[in-house]
Amino acid sequence: MHFTAYIKNHRTNKAKALLIGTEMKLSEIAQSVGYSDPKYFSKVFKESTGQLPSQYRTLNK
Repeated sequence: MHFTAYIKNHRTNKAKALLIGTEMKLSEIAQSVGYSDPKYFSKVFKESTGQLPSQYRTLNK
């Protein structure tokens, strides 16, 4: 696995845990996992999971 893929996977997994386990805003989650732009975070998250972060939160709560 390439380093960039590893980092993306790690950030996505951390974001999943925060989406389910906290009530943090999406922008706060983006910041806490290393993305300064919430829109870019949403794009990367959707590429990895097939769902937007808000959809993931709703379906997995």
